Amino acid sequence: MQFPEEQLQEIFKFADKNGDGKIDINEITLDNFTTRDLPRLTRTDFHNILNQHDSDKDGSITYDELKAAVEKVEAS
Repeated sequence: MQFPEEQLQEIFKFADKNGDGKIDINEITLDNFTTRDLPRLTRTDFHNILNQHDSDKDGSITYDELKAAVEKVEAS
């Protein structure tokens, strides 16, 4: 992973506003994912990640799902 995992974990914890271990689209704001934090992950990217990686279709993703998606974005 090119993006430092510790930084991704911090971003995930910050974005997980209710602390349930998942991020849903209602928790995502521009303040959570700035270009400084994830320069290649936009809100549109998050919508795509949610649609592609929400394995249980509950409308949210876990840290592991986000990490896998970021790795995929970095590889492209």
